[in-house]
Amino acid sequence: MWDNTKEFECFWGYGYEEPENKSRLAYHKLDFFTTDNGYDFDDFKEINNLKVGEFCNLAQTNNEHWIRRMK
Repeated sequence: MWDNTKEFECFWGYGYEEPENKSRLAYHKLDFFTTDNGYDFDDFKEINNLKVGEFCNLAQTNNEHWIRRMK
């Protein structure tokens, strides 16, 4: 089972920008990282294995996205 008390800082930059052309930073628990939100099982495993302060880069060629564990 996974621990939903973990908290993550999520950044979406180019490729995800809002209509105002601004990047977005949000905080989420582990249960946010589902297929409904665009994350596959391998993404979930990588995110779940992060230690506090570590981050993973989920950027692709045409976008910018990273996640850092905060708690």
